[in-house]
Amino acid sequence: MKSYRTLMRETLTNETGQMVAAFEKLGQFYDTCRDFKKKPVNFTPVYELLNELGGYLLPKSPESTDITSLISALLKVNGAPLFDLYVDVDLYDRTKSSVYLDFPAKHQNYEFLAEDQKNRDVQRSRKIREIVRGFLPKNMDPKEQSSETDLLLQFCLSLEKIYPKHKDLYNWVDVEQRVYVTYNVTYLQESFGYIKWRSLLNTTLRYRENGADLHSDNNDTNRVRPPTYVASEDQQIYVYITAPRYFRSLGKLLNRSSKRIIHNGLLLLYAMDTWHDIANVTAVKEWEAPCYQLTRSVFGEAVSALYVRQYTPKYLEILVDRVTALFKRVK
Repeated sequence: MKSYRTLMRETLTNETGQMVAAFEKLGQFYDTCRDFKKKPVNFTPVYELLNELGGYLLPKSPESTDITSLISALLKVNGAPLFDLYVDVDLYDRTKSSVYLDFPAKHQNYEFLAEDQKNRDVQRSRKIREIVRGFLPKNMDPKEQSSETDLLLQFCLSLEKIYPKHKDLYNWVDVEQRVYVTYNVTYLQESFGYIKWRSLLNTTLRYRENGADLHSDNNDTNRVRPPTYVASEDQQIYVYITAPRYFRSLGKLLNRSSKRIIHNGLLLLYAMDTWHDIANVTAVKEWEAPCYQLTRSVFGEAVSALYVRQYTPKYLEILVDRVTALFKRVK
């Protein structure tokens, strides 16, 4: 029996003939990544993207008082250096959908949870400095450039330190997550005031005029979309925070950092965590593996939808019932 990864690679190259309609573009993205093997390393597209997202703010630039718009822009392009945001079935009412605030997407990677903290910090610092060299203005004074590099490195590593270690995740789940707290927008703003949550939710979540039925029997997975959310009235939207302790620590870090450094730091982290592999993938011998990982990271929902297309709706419904029954027994 083929492994999941092997099956998905064959599917993405259209060996199974399933790359049709909207999935055709997914296959094109995967093929484009593979074609990069023939091209030299070029970071220019990465820095062009950072400029589109606001670019580097100079030390004497007027500071923005809010980072919400940048976080929203990063989330829209699958960048989540601070936290991830998604819509899923409500924990207590499966007929409804709610918003979840979770760890950054990269936190799910097993390498991120490695216990070799010292070695990981050294590698991360080296990568940050490498990208900073191209991020800062070429005509910047060497002393100022060195100072900026140190400030950005300090912010990035401080953020890294508040992520829980692998062993901490179990303790946090045991203490905090037996019962999830349901937040409305007002309570969310009062509890974690470092983000304008109403604005973030309204600008980040995808919209449809009539919403969508997430439990439709229609097997066309291309049409499944999150429901419409407009955070103008508290009763219309409910939010679950999977790790309140992390979000409180995040608030303390952001409150003691300047908005300019936060802005530049988020762009830097986005370049490193999401786009570094695109520009530096030529160093990898096994080309298909990183291209598949990149495609799954950037288009996780689409790759998952492509995978489940091989099963009938009836079979998927049976699996849902089995998993539901299993969790009931665990409780």
